Amino acid sequence: MKYKKSVFFSIISLFWLVTVVILYYVVHKPFSTSLVLSITRAVSRVVVAFAIVSVGGALGVRLFSGNELHPLERLTVQAALGLGLLSILVLLVGAIMGVNLYYAWGGLLLVGIILRRSILEWWQLWQGLVPLWKASDNFGRSIAIGVGLIFLFTLTVALSPPLKFDSLSYHLAVPQVYLNTGRITYIAENMLWGMPQLASMLYLWSITLAGIPTAGVICWCFGLLAIIGLLGFVSQKLNVRAAWVAVASLMASYSLASSLAWVYVDWASILFGLVIVISLDLWRISTRRAHILLAGTFAGLIMGIKYTAGVLIFAGLVNIWWVTNKHNVSFWRPMVEFVIVAGVFSFPWFGKNLVATGNPFYPFIFPSGEMNNFRLSLYQSHPIEGNWQDLLFLPIRATFLGIEGGRIIDGPGYSSSIGPLLIGLGALAWVNWRAYSQEKRCFVKNIAILSGVSVLLWAVAGRITGPLLSTHLYFSIFPLLAILAGIGFLNIDRLHIHNIRLGYIASVLVGMVLWFNLIQVGVDTFRLGAPQVQLGIKTEQDYMTENLGWHIVAMQSIRDLPADANVLMLWEPRSLYCQPQCNPDEVIDRWLHDLAIWQTPAAVLNSWQNTDFTHVLYYRTGADLVRQEDSRYTPADWQALDQLLTSLPEPIEFGDAYALYSLEP
Repeated sequence: MKYKKSVFFSIISLFWLVTVVILYYVVHKPFSTSLVLSITRAVSRVVVAFAIVSVGGALGVRLFSGNELHPLERLTVQAALGLGLLSILVLLVGAIMGVNLYYAWGGLLLVGIILRRSILEWWQLWQGLVPLWKASDNFGRSIAIGVGLIFLFTLTVALSPPLKFDSLSYHLAVPQVYLNTGRITYIAENMLWGMPQLASMLYLWSITLAGIPTAGVICWCFGLLAIIGLLGFVSQKLNVRAAWVAVASLMASYSLASSLAWVYVDWASILFGLVIVISLDLWRISTRRAHILLAGTFAGLIMGIKYTAGVLIFAGLVNIWWVTNKHNVSFWRPMVEFVIVAGVFSFPWFGKNLVATGNPFYPFIFPSGEMNNFRLSLYQSHPIEGNWQDLLFLPIRATFLGIEGGRIIDGPGYSSSIGPLLIGLGALAWVNWRAYSQEKRCFVKNIAILSGVSVLLWAVAGRITGPLLSTHLYFSIFPLLAILAGIGFLNIDRLHIHNIRLGYIASVLVGMVLWFNLIQVGVDTFRLGAPQVQLGIKTEQDYMTENLGWHIVAMQSIRDLPADANVLMLWEPRSLYCQPQCNPDEVIDRWLHDLAIWQTPAAVLNSWQNTDFTHVLYYRTGADLVRQEDSRYTPADWQALDQLLTSLPEPIEFGDAYALYSLEP
């Protein structure tokens, strides 16, 4: 009886305590509604993005066992393989069946159910981080913490509405057009549609499932997979300290670290560049046909990300020649197999261009689609930047003269800040390298050949036309440079001056550079206000208004126009936030092209009206920049523009940045 009373009073006491706590927080809410909604939204986007990546990893598990690889290498190679093939599948489904929410969720759930066991197997590979952490010393763990914080900061930005130029122009604008139209089809008004779209297909899938910021998490995952794979590869080939230095050399780059959240294709390029290197190294050791076919598959997939990433295909051919020559066997068969497989897996992107425009290389090489002779000549007539020194000292010049989003005054347009460690440590990869074992010497030679050929191709391309000098076009080769940095660190770590160990000084410098970059990325993150968005302190609309200024105001005004409005934009390529009622000036050639075709302002205006444009958005800031820097425009071209604009009704002004004119008579 006493026992029953004790239980009864225990239950009553517990019920009373729980009731008081619940009723207290009903009145004194610990979390605001906006905080709960913001966190829920962010978590859902991360879950959706990781679900897509997990399905890709599971597909890779089914197609490639990779038992000879370190678990972290295997994780990355399998994910890259699966995601690349899923991207092609999205292209086919979207072009044949269409794009909508039902297909997106149905496809994810169906493939997830079919591959459920493989998903679990792929998830288990993440446990490879545990022994690597245990094997790391304080130096490695400090790098891990710094890199982890960079990923945390950039995740908050990735989860916020995108702000960067290329995302608003085509990386996300093109997938958004597909979603608006319900099908993957030719987009005549944006010639950048012709660029390869492997990453964009995955962005499209994620946008359809959970909104635009989900694509930012996919981009962020590309970077996470690349860093995980680099850790596994270098720790296996060299040691754990070298692996952390290789990672630090990449993450010490401001452009690379911050671009984790930009929804560009740079980290996809790095990811697939890394798995090409891993595959070629596998083949170097085994000379098995399966491994050269795997390398060829990734070489084809990387062409679906960025054409300039194809430098690794040429570097791979030289590497194949070197390996076969070393083994005294014919190089023809592995070379042919490598090229044929690369061609097969790059064909979907060339094929879509061929079907739509008759030009597999659209918008390049020859006139096709919307690219007539005049537009093609404008697009390909950029002056050569840099000088002959780029042929000899390109990595050094790109390191010291490269600025993110700009250039040194009167200097070449490398347009990226890549940090000092890649060249600072990579240049030391030759020091005392003969002290390695024979296998490690072969590995170092292999990386040096791939790096040397790739950098040489970059230098030669930069002497052909100005845009091909840009560093970000060749981020696919940066895993190679990072590996060289790890090798260079090991070499200097062995050197002493009297009783002073140079490796200790190098460790301090590596940590200092990484943490300096962490501070810069962190400050930028809070300056943008991304953490405040994820915590519900700031709305997404306020975030965009504060960071995009008059641009987002003008875009919203276009969205507020009648549904049948069709706005032609001059000197403004960013169309993501005004779709489907705007037509971007995607390569800043609309005015020169139309004036050259129609000759007079009145004829140009008449052509616009006959094309059913109802308004013109004049981006005054962009036009002023072009007026100062583009010598292809003459004073007469600007006078003709002024004449046309003054003939129109008074515009709606958006500060000094934009003017929205009506074309309706």
